[in-house]
Amino acid sequence: MAGQIQLTLILRQPEAANEISERLLAGTWNPAEMNAADIAANPADVSEVLSFAAKNSLQVLKTNPAARSIRVAGSVPDIENAFGIPSGCLGNLNYKGPVELPAPLNQIVIAVLGLDHSPIAKSHAQ
Repeated sequence: MAGQIQLTLILRQPEAANEISERLLAGTWNPAEMNAADIAANPADVSEVLSFAAKNSLQVLKTNPAARSIRVAGSVPDIENAFGIPSGCLGNLNYKGPVELPAPLNQIVIAVLGLDHSPIAKSHAQ
């Protein structure tokens, strides 16, 4: 997959997950009542993101509704075009600017991970 960039798109949580969070904070949540589908990505949201990927020549590597994530790959120009990144900004994968997503994706996708590969921390151990 030389010359390609891989990104992970994180999707919003469903309304049921918001209710679980509220009940957890209130102390009224019973884990036995939880269903995995309650916290998985909405199938319509997943479908919308898959359609966006296809329209922008992005290859879908992995879809994980339970984790609300979709892994995609594409060439640098395809990634720049799909996410509204100025041409040439992804040369060494340290892009820190905004990404643009068309409606309704801007409400569905809450994070685009993988555009910045800068080190997070340096070891000072000797």
